[in-house]
Formats: sequence, C-alpha cells, structure tokens
Amino acid sequence: MFNLETTNRDYSKTLGTLKQVQRDAYRDIINGTVIVIITLAFSIATLYILTFARTDISSISLSIIETIISLIVLYVSISRLALMFWDSWRITGYPAFSLKDMNNRSHDAKLYGLLKREDKTVRKIINLATLSITLIYLQFSSKIHILTSVIEIPKIFVSEPILIFLPLHVVILFSIAHNIPFLAALHEKIKGELDSATILFRGNICPICEKVIPNRSVHCPYCGACIKEAGEASVK
Repeated sequence: MFNLETTNRDYSKTLGTLKQVQRDAYRDIINGTVIVIITLAFSIATLYILTFARTDISSISLSIIETIISLIVLYVSISRLALMFWDSWRITGYPAFSLKDMNNRSHDAKLYGLLKREDKTVRKIINLATLSITLIYLQFSSKIHILTSVIEIPKIFVSEPILIFLPLHVVILFSIAHNIPFLAALHEKIKGELDSATILFRGNICPICEKVIPNRSVHCPYCGACIKEAGEASVK
C-alpha cells in the first residue's frame, strides 16, 4: 500500500501547507468584509454628524471632508473587493487534493514562505492599482476643484490637474511593472514545488471509496481496493 511517509519527500507537509493557505484566505476574506463594513459605517456616521453640525463648520471645510471620505470609501471598497477575488482564487485555484483527509497541521516552511511572498506581492500590486484608480477618479471629478480652490498651487496645475497626477501614475505604474516579473518568478517556483505532488495525487479516483489516488496505482492507498489495470480507475 502507498504511504506518504515512505516517499523521498513528505507530501503530507505540502498538503498541510495548502490547507493552511486556504485557512489564511478564509480569514482574509472575513477581515476584508469587516473592514468594508466598518469604513462604510464610519463614513456614514461622520457625514451625519457633520450635517447636524453644519452651522459650526464652513461649507468649504465640509466639502473637503466629504471629498476625503468619498476617496477613502472608493479606495477601500475597490481594493477589498479585488483582494477577496484573489483570496477566493487561493481557496479554489490550487490542486484539488483531498485536504479534508489530512489532519496533520505541519507544513513545508519553504513552500509556505513562497506562497506568503506571492500573496504579499499580489496585495501590493492590487493596492497600487487601486490607488491609481482612485487618483483617476479624483482627477476627472469636480472634487479636484474643491481641493485646488483651498490649496495655493500654480494656476497651470489648477487648469491642468493632469500635471499633478501624471508623475504619481508614473511612479505607481513603475512599481507595478517592477513587481510583476518578481511575481512571475515566484509563481514558477511555487509551480515547481507543487508539480511533483500534483503528479502524485491528481488523476484517478478509486471506484470503491471515491478518493483521489496516485496515477498508475495498482491498489487504493485508502481502502486497499485492487485496481484491475494500473491507471484504469474510473475518472470523475
């Protein structure tokens, strides 16, 4: 019977790593949802308070505060939504091993480190892209005139606000372009770490216990059922 412990590599740690990554992704989705809810609640409460206190605050100051709040809500909403999609991919996008059968909480430190670096890099790219989107929204909305009206800047920037934001977009795009090759290299390393485990575990399904078994298995490593011809187990 096939045994994970007899292989040259402890694949139970690989599976444990992917399981830990899935748990991290679920936690990040919950945290992202909470952050969006808190941001919206804080923004609404702040606007209501400012509305009731309007006699004590100038209309220009109120407009500036409303502009800042709208930008914060826009940035948080877009970035958290994009990160939730990324976390959903982390939950479903890795090889479909039978993680529920692996109770071992140990994990491969090297693989886990690579996956965490990949996650950190993706989050950095998403946050930079969202910042650029937020600046574009500000640039083409009437809110930019509210800010420039109270800030002493050269007239050329008032009439051509794109001159203010263009250098920021260049820096952001350069940062994203710098991180993409690094992310691609990380992905290749992770793929290399997972390939052997993928070949070992994915492929056939035991017709008796319906669990994933290694390709070309003669016996099911779970229930011991005899597979008549190696690699000929029914595939679902």
